[in-house]
Amino acid sequence: MPRNLVGNASYASAVQSRVNALANYWDRHASPPAYDSYVISQGGGDKYHDDNVWVALALIEQYRMGLTTSLDQAKQLFTFAQAEYSGSSKAPDLA
Repeated sequence: MPRNLVGNASYASAVQSRVNALANYWDRHASPPAYDSYVISQGGGDKYHDDNVWVALALIEQYRMGLTTSLDQAKQLFTFAQAEYSGSSKAPDLA
């Protein structure tokens, strides 16, 4: 597999820059926290469960690529997805 993209940018830096940009959409005050559909500093937006699950999968892939050592945010998104299926707006009991 090639290590560089067009313009000699590395895959790792391309992935990291996109993950860093996600911080603009992270609603840490929500219960459970998740990504909004619009930038938080501009008022945020809706939280779409399917989009948040896709982001969780991307975060897991980032972990598997060795670009991060934490799965904390992916776990929070899993809790967000579970809350929808349990019919509650708060985090379900995972014990």
